[in-house]
Amino acid sequence: MRRLWQSAIAVLICVGAWPLVARADDTPSPLHHQLRVVMQPDQQQIAVRDTIDIPADLVGDQETVLKLLLHANLQPSVNDAGVTLSITPQKPFPGGVPTEMLTVTLPRGLLRFTLDYGGRIHHPLETGGEEYARSFNETPGTIGSEGVYLSAATSWFPRLADRLMTFRLEVDLPNGWRAVSQGQRASLSQGETTTRVEWVEGLPQDDIYLVAARFHEYTRAAGNVTAMAFL
Repeated sequence: MRRLWQSAIAVLICVGAWPLVARADDTPSPLHHQLRVVMQPDQQQIAVRDTIDIPADLVGDQETVLKLLLHANLQPSVNDAGVTLSITPQKPFPGGVPTEMLTVTLPRGLLRFTLDYGGRIHHPLETGGEEYARSFNETPGTIGSEGVYLSAATSWFPRLADRLMTFRLEVDLPNGWRAVSQGQRASLSQGETTTRVEWVEGLPQDDIYLVAARFHEYTRAAGNVTAMAFL
């Protein structure tokens, strides 16, 4: 299993290093997600509070209606005044995760709302013969005691079709764990029982990766750049 997590991180570092989109003047402005995540790997559980800032070009004249895709196990709710949420189950693609379409309706002029959601995400890796060496090609995402791999394919965050994103991601994990995502790591703090990691990505992205495990971390400074490896 260790080999699998090493392969995933190698891919993630490459993605995090690329500005995935060079925005032209006519490119739609991105959504901004501010994600506060609590991870319980041994229980295959995640809890998220996602505060979403909406670009002005999405705001309607009377009300704003957003259709967001989310994993079906995560039981979302909204508590903002005037914001309503309806949920429609979606037919899963072959090999894909179960999802729901969230229809969020905001009153005129509102540019921010918060979704709370959480639950179990566990789509096991295949572990037989040749299949064992194919890394995460065999799972859309999973949370477990040996590690965490989440991406857009997991639908672990609410996705708006054809709209890029920036984000701030704060993750609480068991002590001794590390979380890795795109962008820059803004902070790392360790308590007696938990570790808190914060990643910030200011360039528009088409995905938000969250990979975590009991990594050994290595850093090396080269001029104004610091290289980081998690093994």
